[in-house]
Amino acid sequence: MLRGDRLGTLAELRDFLAEYHERDPADWALTEFQHGEDHGLVGAVQAFWLARPGVGINVLIDPERFTTETLGAITKGIAGAE
Repeated sequence: MLRGDRLGTLAELRDFLAEYHERDPADWALTEFQHGEDHGLVGAVQAFWLARPGVGINVLIDPERFTTETLGAITKGIAGAE
């Protein structure tokens, strides 16, 4: 779970994570997904969404040990993160 004033929108969360993980946002292949009532973004090894303004959830897996299906299952199992 991430908290901060910089995390007011999903786009701001994406920008923060791109900077933190040193990714080029233009080359970061992400797809929108729904986590309950929250909108999120998911890639091959990472999923994240905004639980509420200022609170972001980030799930990152080791692609050598886990599949994208596992990432989806972990993401679906996270509830009530506030």
